[in-house]
Amino acid sequence: MLLVEDNTTDALVACDELAHAIDVTITVEHATRLQAAPALLAGASFDVVLLDLSLPDCDGLDTFLQLRAAAPEVPEVVLSHRTDEALALQAVPAGAQDYLVKGGAEDLLVRAIRYAIERARADLARRDRTATRRRAGA
Repeated sequence: MLLVEDNTTDALVACDELAHAIDVTITVEHATRLQAAPALLAGASFDVVLLDLSLPDCDGLDTFLQLRAAAPEVPEVVLSHRTDEALALQAVPAGAQDYLVKGGAEDLLVRAIRYAIERARADLARRDRTATRRRAGA
C-alpha cells in the first residue's frame, strides 16, 4: 500500500490500525507529498493508495485527481480530516473507492482497503474476460 500523508501522527495511527488487521499483512510505503507519489507508483506495484487530501503541495479534490491521473489502475481510499460531504460526493464518483474521515473512521480503514482491493481485482478480471471474449469472437 502507498500511504500519501504528511502528518506523522496520522500516518502512525493509520499504520498502527493496519498492523492490527487480522488475516492480512499490509506493507506500507509512505510519501509525505503528492509530488513523490507518481514516482513511487511507477517504480513498484501497489494494491491500493491511502490518500490524505490536504498535503503541502496539493489540496482538496485536485489531490485525488492528480494521483488518479498518474495511476488510474490503482484504487484509492481517501482518509481526510475534511468532513465536507460535498467533497466526498465528488471524490467517490471521480473514482475514490471510499472516503473516510480521520478521528473516527480508523476502525473502518482495514475494511475499506480490503474492499477497494477486491473491487479493483474483480474489475480487472471482468475486463480480462471481456477482452478474451472479444479476441475469441474476432
